[in-house]
Amino acid sequence: MNRTSTKTFIVLFLFAIICACHKSEIAPPPRQLLIEQIPSRNNVIVVLGSSSAQGVGAEPLDSSWASKLKNRLLSDFQTFKFVNLAMSGYTTFKILPSSFKTADTLRNVDKALTYKPDLIIISLPSNDMANGYTDKETLDNFKTVVEKIKAAKVAFIIMSTQPRDFPSFEARQKLALFNDKLEENFPNKILNVFNKLASPSLFINVVYGTGDGIHLNNKGHNVIFQTITNDSLFRYIMY
Repeated sequence: MNRTSTKTFIVLFLFAIICACHKSEIAPPPRQLLIEQIPSRNNVIVVLGSSSAQGVGAEPLDSSWASKLKNRLLSDFQTFKFVNLAMSGYTTFKILPSSFKTADTLRNVDKALTYKPDLIIISLPSNDMANGYTDKETLDNFKTVVEKIKAAKVAFIIMSTQPRDFPSFEARQKLALFNDKLEENFPNKILNVFNKLASPSLFINVVYGTGDGIHLNNKGHNVIFQTITNDSLFRYIMY
């Protein structure tokens, strides 16, 4: 190989490396989006959920995972809208489309979509089971909500269940195992915080609980906040 050919080879080789590096920077995350492309950026996130998403257990409220997320995004974007529709005690029946009698039309999926969000975060960690609803009922409700979100071409993330101090180990284990069903039905869309918050016997780890057997303290809320902000899919959508 002569000197000119050598130089040409080196230039082409370096160009290939640069292209490869650039491709790796812009490539989608490992978790596949359920929409073909990110819609026009409106800088809007809507949260659907219950007491955890509302901020119960955090003192002050700004220490809740939803408030911390809101404040982080407000600091990262010049204009941003964070809409929290969560309400204590809510179940999947409350966030169903407005055609369902059980839906709260002020805090359900239809209301969320009126804000034209880039992302909807759903957090309903344990109230369905506490109210005696079957796994099938809960999953069917999630499917109905997700179908509405996908039809609007909006990205979504579903937060996993959280440990709750049910008296029986069987009930606590059922809550943990429900996450497998969520992942099976909504692959790559579940953010699982259960094991991070649970004790070996599947109670709320005392480090993260308020003591009422249901809600998380500031440290527990921070675990959820860190899980969301470090997630590849969330960062791909928002950043």
